[in-house]
Amino acid sequence: MDRGRWVKYRRCKRYDVAGHAHYLTFSCWRGLALLNADRTRKWLTDSIEAARQVVPFDLWAWVFMPEHVRYIHANVRRGPVGGPEDWPWSSCRAWEDGVDDPLRTDRASLPSIER
Repeated sequence: MDRGRWVKYRRCKRYDVAGHAHYLTFSCWRGLALLNADRTRKWLTDSIEAARQVVPFDLWAWVFMPEHVRYIHANVRRGPVGGPEDWPWSSCRAWEDGVDDPLRTDRASLPSIER
């Protein structure tokens, strides 16, 4: 492990305020495509749903890519699909067609951005 890199991230200021929106992203270990199989992505969806039973939270957007996870579905541009709406491991279909499969997306709780 690169000790200098670890220290750099530990000094990063973090904000964790209850009730505020949070953005979560992570890469698989060493950038490996550990989420390349449907079975592995299903384990991740099951784990997220189990976590929601313990600590309730709303999920507004998400995407599982082979080597990382993030909550921006519009970035699905590569791979075996033509566009974000064609990737089944994204919340894009939930927003486009109301399809909450394979993971429930809490569209009704998203605050409006009116000024």
